[in-house]
Amino acid sequence: MFQRVDLANNIIAINNLAFAKAIYSAEDFAISLSGKIINFKNKNKIFYNSDDIIIFNGKASLINKLEPLGNSFKIKSNFSQVSISIQHSFNKIFDLNRHLALYEDISSEGIDNFRDKILEEIGWNAIEFGITYRKLVEFLEENGNGILIFFENSDPNLYSFNGLAFANLENLELNRKILKDFVKNEIKNQIDNNFGEWKKYGFSDEQISALKYFEIDLQNLI
Repeated sequence: MFQRVDLANNIIAINNLAFAKAIYSAEDFAISLSGKIINFKNKNKIFYNSDDIIIFNGKASLINKLEPLGNSFKIKSNFSQVSISIQHSFNKIFDLNRHLALYEDISSEGIDNFRDKILEEIGWNAIEFGITYRKLVEFLEENGNGILIFFENSDPNLYSFNGLAFANLENLELNRKILKDFVKNEIKNQIDNNFGEWKKYGFSDEQISALKYFEIDLQNLI
């Protein structure tokens, strides 16, 4: 199951001393979703968990010491810990991380593609049998491995859902396999339950191509 992180209700906790060193260093740094201070210049990896997803990168501004990361980050501190509210920063966080997301789920458009080539091939062929991207990602988020960061407005009058999903290479291999198996079984069930219709009207060229992609032998279903 994907780990789910709602940015609307997430507080980032950072060691006070580490935070102070970073903001007074006059150097670029990053803060991860898990609250780690990262040397951003040395960061070059696929984002896949809360240690790797970034909520901030750049230099701190000490013009307003109450808002060193900018006015969209609300900061409170005590002797041992700094707490950062990211509720008003979700768009900035998406911008920092979306280039390595598996897919993006936005309220106005939904999901229309996977960024991974193999997952996209699965999705493209699944559509030929009416299996939507929404159904695919719901299956992945329930049965696969990865992390979904999202912002969900709790006000029904302002409801919106914006999310990004990530997986490391090991989990990506798993997600590809289980999603392909899922679609293959869905198509088999469709044909098995409505074979008379398929036999009467036949398959389109695109559907025949999809059957080949998922290695479905019609002879075994008759």
